[in-house]
Amino acid sequence: MWQRLKPGSETLLADVEAELGCKLENVNWLPGFFAIASQIQIARSKVYCEGKIYGIDAASGAAVTALNVLPRDHILDLCAAPGAKLCMLAEHLGSSGSLTGVDIAKSHLAACRTMLQKYALGGRCRLFVADGTIFSLLPYQEWSSRVPWSERRKSKDTNRIQLNVTSKANTCELIFYGRHSGVIGLRKEQLFQTRKEEANDGGYDKSNEKQQATD
Repeated sequence: MWQRLKPGSETLLADVEAELGCKLENVNWLPGFFAIASQIQIARSKVYCEGKIYGIDAASGAAVTALNVLPRDHILDLCAAPGAKLCMLAEHLGSSGSLTGVDIAKSHLAACRTMLQKYALGGRCRLFVADGTIFSLLPYQEWSSRVPWSERRKSKDTNRIQLNVTSKANTCELIFYGRHSGVIGLRKEQLFQTRKEEANDGGYDKSNEKQQATD
């Protein structure tokens, strides 16, 4: 069994070991990861409830590490539930870039939302209930209110039509958006627009995905 210390909590290692009553074995090839005996229950521990540690298997951690997340990256996490990799991706992004989590099951994605809130990692993340095989919304896209009001007004009706068509095609439901995720500051019709030329120039930098059921 593996667990990960939330960055910034490294000095609490001795306290974590004392509370769990076991030695945490450092995983040399995976920074921030520690191996513990499988019978150790962390869910009711104080350090877990306070968001200082979370359980995540080494394979998931290795997958995130392999993405080599860089500052300002825009990352797409398909089949994001239950959310451990999503949290680790958010940790790597820090105060830049954006993270979009997608899962076809709303109840599962709600667990991701809970984890992001618990570990205070959702500032640059948005979560969509959608089928990952057809998900096509653009990543972070900053919108400025400096666009002339007359121009915005003129395109309002056209954008509304585009929104209706695109929404039906994608059947996306936005259930969470972080304060800096790129959603706030966008008109709703802009958020759900899909333009090929924009997707080619401003798509996601990294994608983390696994097989997703669509029944």
